[in-house]
Amino acid sequence: HELIGTGIIEISQTVVNEYGCSDTEVREVLVGGHLLYIPNAITPNGDGINEVFKVVGSGISDYHIQIYNRWGEVVFESTDIEQPWLGQDKKAYVMNGMYPYRIVVADAQGIDHLYQGHINVMR
Repeated sequence: HELIGTGIIEISQTVVNEYGCSDTEVREVLVGGHLLYIPNAITPNGDGINEVFKVVGSGISDYHIQIYNRWGEVVFESTDIEQPWLGQDKKAYVMNGMYPYRIVVADAQGIDHLYQGHINVMR
């Protein structure tokens, strides 16, 4: 099948065996969904490897991230998927530990998807 466009598309396949018996299967598939890669650790120690937390995605029309400290205070917030978190709050670099995040993205169809997890900061 060559799937053109986005959204939910109905596809069907008919199979015929050597005896002339046939069967048809019909399915709905989502074309043009979104992809999201969310790292789970950063090591902002100046060695040039895994210095920042940056979400990478495709098929996304809207993006909102919030990263929290252990007291539930927002230490980072952005609506720009290209803006990385440098491992700091508004004042200084954060301590080693786990920092919960909440990410809401809207796909190309405008459907919201919620992702929650944590980032491990290790210096």
